[in-house]
This record gives sequence, structure tokens and C-alpha cells, in this order.
Amino acid sequence: MNFVESLYKYILGNLNDENDWYNWRKINEAKIPQGISLPKGNQYIKNVALKMKLNEKFKNNDSREIRYELLHYYMVIWGGIKSNSEESLNRYVDSTPEELVNNGVSGIASWSKALCVHNPEKYAIYDARVSISLNALQVINNVDDKKLFPLLPSQNKLISATNRHFNENIIDNNWGVIGNNEFYKEYLALLQLLSVKLKVSIYTIEMFLFSEAETLVLNAFGAFFSKEKPLKIKPKAKKTSTKSYIAEAIYKLHIDKPRKEVLELFQNEAGLTKAGASTYYNNIKKKLVNL
Repeated sequence: MNFVESLYKYILGNLNDENDWYNWRKINEAKIPQGISLPKGNQYIKNVALKMKLNEKFKNNDSREIRYELLHYYMVIWGGIKSNSEESLNRYVDSTPEELVNNGVSGIASWSKALCVHNPEKYAIYDARVSISLNALQVINNVDDKKLFPLLPSQNKLISATNRHFNENIIDNNWGVIGNNEFYKEYLALLQLLSVKLKVSIYTIEMFLFSEAETLVLNAFGAFFSKEKPLKIKPKAKKTSTKSYIAEAIYKLHIDKPRKEVLELFQNEAGLTKAGASTYYNNIKKKLVNL
């Protein structure tokens, strides 16, 4: 079975007309900016309406201040990425969709949300939950054409632990690697193909992958994780904090980038303060040099 076929069959077998599979945290409607109101209905209905209304406000407003407010809301308040710096947010406001896509994996959990505000029918969010769903499904079905979608740091302990397990025990030469500047375009092409086959929007497919993350992880790695104790993992060395693990993963992924850019990634993706990011950078660099 190839990857597209396995993904198509899984989604087809689990979607329903009510879309009640999307049960992410409720939107605090009092915090939505610019007088946007949402219709009654389940969380799928409300989240789709939110995408559309943010997009409508964004494209019909030339005010940079309002555009900043809309993106800040969707990335920081709704999206929960509170470590986004003002500099990063300003860059997302001023960038075209093409410029955002050219960022590659760097900051993608943030800038892909910005793209959805630009156009939710054309662009889709790519975050740690979507990433692990795409990769876990390939393991479950042992597909012939495995493609590694970049693993992203996560605040979810199960997904974070799965990322580590994936890096250490799953990835081998049978996995094709998609280029840093190409994988998001390939991800969109995949969603668009499935959208036609399933007769649903690309955001429905993205939201479904997002909602299925834990289910797919436990199905793919049942021998490694226990449902009752999903994080019973024997550490290789002394216990490491989640932030430390994420920071080290970011450092290794972006080892060729300038220190300033890596520090910003530490703040945006690992939730470190400016001072903490600098300390982690120095400690990780020293650790890796001495290996």
C-alpha cells in the first residue's frame, strides 16, 4: 500500500457528516478580536467559522495594526504559541505567503497559522500533531513509499516522547527525506489531492490529522507505549527537562544557522526566556563539542 492510499482509507473510514471528531479545547469567544462572533455548533463548526472570519477581516483591511492584531490572536491566543516574539510577529505580518513558505521548517507551527489567515482554502496549519499523525500512519500501514515529514517540538508529553522514539528507533534508510524548503509544498499538494478524492476542504483534512494524533501514536507504537502509562520510558541518561530536550533538537536541526536565529527559535518553539535561551545555547554547544 502506498502512503496516499493509506491516508485516504484512514480518513474516509473515520470522517462523518457531523464532524464531531474535532474536540479540541473550546474557543474563548470573548478574546476574539475585531468584533468577530461565531455561530452555534460543535468545535469543528466554530473553528472553521473562525478561520473564515479572520481571513475576511485580514484581506479587507489595509491597516497594519489590525492585521497584526488578527495574526497575534490566531498564533498566540488561539494557537497557544505564547513565546512568539514581537519581531517574529511583525515579520509574519509583513511577509507574503510565498516568503513565509520559504522559511522551511523554521517557525512553521507559527507561520503556517499566519498563512491560514491569509487564505484557509489554499494553506493549512502544519504543527507537531499533524506531523506525528502523518508519520505514524506510515508506520501502521508499513507503506512502500515512506516519507519523513519533519518532526516538530511539542508541549504534549506523549508526542514529544514519540518524536524521540521516532528519531532513535524508527527512522532508517527506508525513509525518504523531503527537502527543508519543499516539504510544506508537498504537504499542501497531498492535502489538495485528498481534498479532491474525499470531496472535503484541505482544512478539514488538517483538522482531522490534528485530532487523531494520540490515537495514531498509540496504534503505531503500542509495543512501546502503554495506554495507562504512555510515558513509561526508560531514560538513557539522567532525567532531562522537556525544554532541554526540545532546545537540543532545535540546535542540532539548525546547527549551521547564526546564533541569533537559533536563540529566537529557542524562545518561539521551546518556550525559553531570552536569558534562558542564551544559557541553553551555550550549554548545548559545550556538551556537543565535548562528545
